[in-house]
Amino acid sequence: MMVTSNITIIKGVLYIVVQCLGSVVGSAILRALTPVNLGGNLGMTTVHHMLDPLQGFGMEFFLGFLLLFVIFAVCDPHRDDVKGSAPLAIGLAVAACHFSAINYTGSSINPARTFGSAVVSGIWDNQWVYWLGPILGGIAAALIYKHCLAAPAPTSRSQGDTDYSPVRVEEKEMKSLTKDDNAA
Repeated sequence: MMVTSNITIIKGVLYIVVQCLGSVVGSAILRALTPVNLGGNLGMTTVHHMLDPLQGFGMEFFLGFLLLFVIFAVCDPHRDDVKGSAPLAIGLAVAACHFSAINYTGSSINPARTFGSAVVSGIWDNQWVYWLGPILGGIAAALIYKHCLAAPAPTSRSQGDTDYSPVRVEEKEMKSLTKDDNAA
């Protein structure tokens, strides 16, 4: 959202900080409420031992790209062809991401999700995968959507301006009909 100027850099940084703090607090609460013998890794996202961290990065990049692309597409204020529920589309995208990658990377998608568990558990393995992957994937989605697929902003007309484009189309049709009649 910062890349496309939908939110200011200051607001974006504040969102990141607050999400990370919320993740740490949530993980700490989970640690406090969970018996030691059942604690496990507190939902820590880790790259599967059969995968190379670079493969994990690729998966997280794709997941971040997919989610942000869907968000940009269904929340574009200039698109009037989007029907249905944006939250449903976004939720289905999140579900698809999780179902496809949870066994391989834990399907973090959001770096803050991984950060909180890492702080509380002290396990920092492959954190770069969960920060760079989704962030770079999200940036790629934002740039591709903005520069290739975004609906153009409507042009503003002054009050009193009239849209004569339908009249022009009818004039062109009339001219083509009269040319056809004259040719026959």
